[in-house]
Amino acid sequence: MINKKARRKVLYIILKAMSSLVLFLPARWVLPTGSLLGGIAYLVLSRERKNAIENLNIAFSHEKSARDIKRVCRESFQNLGINLIELLRFPKLDRENIDKLVTIKGEDRIDTAIENGKGAIMLTAHLGNWELLAAYAALKGYPINVVARNIYYEGYNDMLVRLRESKGMKVIYREDVKRMFHSLKNNELLGILADQDTDKVDGVFVKFFNELAYTPTGPVALSIRSGAPLIPCFIIRGNGRHTIFVEEPLPILRTGDKDKDLLVNTERYTKVIEEWVRRYPSQWVWLHQRWKTKPKV
Repeated sequence: MINKKARRKVLYIILKAMSSLVLFLPARWVLPTGSLLGGIAYLVLSRERKNAIENLNIAFSHEKSARDIKRVCRESFQNLGINLIELLRFPKLDRENIDKLVTIKGEDRIDTAIENGKGAIMLTAHLGNWELLAAYAALKGYPINVVARNIYYEGYNDMLVRLRESKGMKVIYREDVKRMFHSLKNNELLGILADQDTDKVDGVFVKFFNELAYTPTGPVALSIRSGAPLIPCFIIRGNGRHTIFVEEPLPILRTGDKDKDLLVNTERYTKVIEEWVRRYPSQWVWLHQRWKTKPKV
């Protein structure tokens, strides 16, 4: 039986071969292939499918039928498949053609933040094609940094970093808090995904779909200490294109009570994320164990 390390290497080789193929073929041919790959993953990856359906039941058991939950689950996997193909096609993207693929609403809110001189924290979620959101900002000339984690297999990680940096964005690993503050001090954008459960970062338990979920406090802590606005922004797929929605900066409560401020402001941004996931459930990553960590009794 192939061990985990060897299996990852084989998958990496397949991914490299795929990257060459998707760059050679037209988008109208390869994007449907992404949907097909996602559909196959839905059928084959039983553990991930089970996680996704369990999470969907937590969120929508009183709102959606079992049939609808399975449909949303399958479409979520398909969205991830298309995301992969679009990511591998990043070398095709440039300043001249990005507008054919992505439009943005509320861009003036980013411009205002830059004019104010304290940078901005672009808070988003694993919704739509979040990698494309950051690529768009970079190609439009915004100085954007994305907060990332090291992926377990070095080959995957190096490939992802190269693809991101090829569009002009800079990668900051989540352990490097000093560099995050430095980027904001330099009046740059800092993109953060803040919708997953990880015990590697500081967090608090807040309601997400009426269920307590361990949620990172990092975005709020950065905003309070730096003075940078916390701006929710999301990218949504539709009709072969993508639309970025930039919301008004979140009002940040600053009472001087650190624990209270972290909790209340994390609740606020989590509520915004939930609203967007409710609107476009098929475009969120349900296979992640969002409610894995439990509060201590």
